[in-house]
This record gives sequence, structure tokens and C-alpha cells, in this order.
Amino acid sequence: MVLRGSSRYTDPETFLNLRAELALLEFNATTQKESTRFHLSGYDPTSALRGLGFMTDCVFQPLLQDEDFAQEVVDEKGENGALYRELTAYMKLAAFRDATALAMQSTPRAPLYGGMPETVKQLDITALRRYHHRYYRPQHALLLTAGTWPMVALWHQVSKTLKDVGGVGLTTPPAGSLFAASKAPAMRLVTLPYAPQWAAALHPTLSAPRCQQQLRQLGATLLPLSSDFQPTPQLHFSLADDADTETLTRFVEDSARRMPSRRVSWQSRYQALKTGQDMARRWGDGLQRLYHGFAQTPFAPPFLAADKDDPLLTTKEREGGQGEWCPSCPPLTRLAILVRLSARDATTREAIERWLVLCQQRTLRWAWMQGKPLIGGLGDWQSANVRLLGYTVDVPEDEAAALRHFWHHQLGADEVSAVDGEWEHAAHGISLSVRGSIPVFRAGTIMVSHKDDADAMHVTLSFPHTIDAGDIAVFGQAVMATSMMKNAALAVAVTA
Repeated sequence: MVLRGSSRYTDPETFLNLRAELALLEFNATTQKESTRFHLSGYDPTSALRGLGFMTDCVFQPLLQDEDFAQEVVDEKGENGALYRELTAYMKLAAFRDATALAMQSTPRAPLYGGMPETVKQLDITALRRYHHRYYRPQHALLLTAGTWPMVALWHQVSKTLKDVGGVGLTTPPAGSLFAASKAPAMRLVTLPYAPQWAAALHPTLSAPRCQQQLRQLGATLLPLSSDFQPTPQLHFSLADDADTETLTRFVEDSARRMPSRRVSWQSRYQALKTGQDMARRWGDGLQRLYHGFAQTPFAPPFLAADKDDPLLTTKEREGGQGEWCPSCPPLTRLAILVRLSARDATTREAIERWLVLCQQRTLRWAWMQGKPLIGGLGDWQSANVRLLGYTVDVPEDEAAALRHFWHHQLGADEVSAVDGEWEHAAHGISLSVRGSIPVFRAGTIMVSHKDDADAMHVTLSFPHTIDAGDIAVFGQAVMATSMMKNAALAVAVTA
């Protein structure tokens, strides 16, 4: 809503136009459990400064017009609006319904900070304006930056907005219950008081078939470890009417005692890596690095402070004040084993697939022996007459060299000696170009659009009919890689 325009940017389409115009990797806003974040990242200082100027002006001096409210939130009839349609679509997803039910049954109740279809109808533009004037104040904002910013120009952009911000904000109306209409279905819920690391370690064990069978006998159902509404890992159970909480607690405690210390550490660390990977996928690698770096400092507020990384997991009891739960996950990098082959060569494809499975098994065994979990998976991509098979792994940057050394010295042509091709041991991993797999593009065009209407702006990439063998390996890496950023990239986040 605030990005629909400001006193300086009156056109409601400015945000979409800037997203298409500026050379930025991320340029958006997101609402979290205890903060709303307006973030951008990229390599071009000029684009970053223009984006920052627009965001700060919209955050502190938005127009908040009636027609924008009807279009972006909900109309007077309570039947339309972007937010209302989005929430209605979410409610059709079983996972979202389960997450909201769990949040409403928890004690204390987890806030449904995105709203619900029935509660959004109770909101009006006057209440929204009062809320903004009360809470969107400079003294409540936190500006985080990383990278080679021109600091004088950065402060100039921010100060232009702050000098025009008014004084005391409007008072909010008496606290009413906008959540009264949202009632969770009846559920007997229990949450065992384990620390986040122990909850993350125990959840995979309790999800195993044997434990699931025993839980069913106890009348208990294990619920998801975390959600957007409850980001801190916790052990939630839904209990039948005749289920005994003490029996369930003893069963979980017995499961915790039987777990080897190596497995406890592995599963806890894996969850931290998975959360960090999800952050990078949602906001981009640059912002994940920004939040992680700031969360380690003593200046981070409680809701942004990183979770304590206890390698021995000596504390089982849950500690309060976990906030949005930033795990101790360092920036990740991606290594890959890529194989390029002809799309019609079924025999070679089967041999390569078996070899990649072997690579995956040996890599996981090596990681287990090292006590350093990683996140990986097998992939299959096709472009024109060429198929790309691969095994990609995301690991912390400081552990990438060890994994690359293992691949280069333990995986080689001897294991797939029947395949005639060219090997390359590179910084990103291993690539194999099978003979006869040079791609030929008959129609090589990729088109993307930032919005679907008559005024859409398009970007088109065209390829020649033939591409050199070395170039296709780079192209294949780009297909599989996520939008990872370097340390030198610019990143900014305004948290309100």
C-alpha cells in the first residue's frame, strides 16, 4: 500500500516502472512476524540510490489514497482488492489453513500478521492512516546497509525524506479485536518446551515411520516444525481426546536420550542451513548475507539477533524472546557436477544418472564423516537438443574448498569410463561434456515480462544457431544456479 506513491512520487505505477527500469536484483517489501522490511540489492550504485530514495519517501510519506486502498487491500463491498484476493487464494491451500489453525491455538497466540479474508474486510483507510502515522516513524526504523555504498549520497537520499516528515503521529483508536472473526477449529494442542536447536534435531527423528506409528498409538500427531507465523522451530502435537500429555512427554524424552550426539548436531545444523537457504531463495543471497552479518553484531535488536549456535546442544529447555528466529547460517555457495549430453542418447543418460546417484551417496557419506551437513539434489534440464544432468550442493562458503577437493580427487572418469567425453575440474565443481553433445538452437529466444498487460515491458535473449561447447557449460551453470550474489554487491534493508 505504501509503495503506491508518495508526496514526491505521485504516480501509483512508479514502483512497477522502477522495478523494470533499475538494475537491481531485489526491490520489494515483505512482512515478517515482528517487522516489515523494504529491501533492495544490486551492483549499480545509481540504481540502488534511486531505489532507496523512492522507498524511504514512500515509507515515511505515502499518499494512502482511498482508491489505492480499494485496489490494493479491499473494496467497499468486501469482494475485491489485491490483498483480499491473495488471502482468499492462500486459504485454499491446506498447508496455510493448518498453519493458521496452529497459530490461533498456540499459547500465546501467534499473530496472523498478514490478516485473514474476514478480518481484512473490517479494515478501512482511516484506521490504516492512523496506524501508519503512529508506527511508521523515523525513531522506529532501522537502516541496514552492506557493500560499497557512496555514504554521502546515501545519507543525502535519506535526509531529503526525513526533513519533510511531520512531528507527533496521530493517536490510534482504542484497541479493538480485529481477530474476533477468525476462529480456529477445535484442536487439542500441546507444545513441548524444547530449545529451537533440540526441536530441529528431534523433528526428523519423530517423523520417521517407526516413531509415527508409536505416536499414533499415543493419540498424537506431529505438526510442522515451523511456519511463517511461528518461525521458531518448536515441537507441536495435536492430541486426541483420550491422549495423555505426560506419556507423550516421556516418549519424546526417551527419543532424545537415544539419539547419538552426532545426529543431534547434524540435524540441528541442517535445519539452520535450510532456513538460510530459504531466506536466500525468498530475498536473494545478498540480503541473506546482510541479515546474517548484522544478526551477529551486538547492535541487533532482539527480533533480528541470531540464534545462539550451541554445538553441544547443552540447553534443552526453550528460551523466550526468539523473535523472528535468525539461525546461525553463514552465507552459502553452490557447487555442481554438470554433465552435458545429447537429448536422444538414452543409454548414456542412464549411465550418467547412475553415476550421479553414486556421487550423491559418496558426498553425503563424506559430509557425515566430516560432521558438516549440506543441502543438495539431482537435477535434469533440457535446452534444444541438449540435456543437462547434474548434482548441485549448497554449502557454507568456508566449507566449499574441502568439498571441491573431495570431488576433484575422489570422483573421476574411471567410474564412468565407458562414456566418451571431456572432463573439467573447475572452481564450481566438475563438468563433463559427452562427445557429440554440441547444442544446436533452431529457435533460441527467451522472453520475460514484468506485468501482463498491453504496456508490458519485455526482455528478449536470442542465441545463434550454434554455441561453442565451452559456452554451453557456462549456460548450464546459469540455468541451475540461483541468483547468488557476491560480497561486493550492494544491499539495503529498511525495517519498520
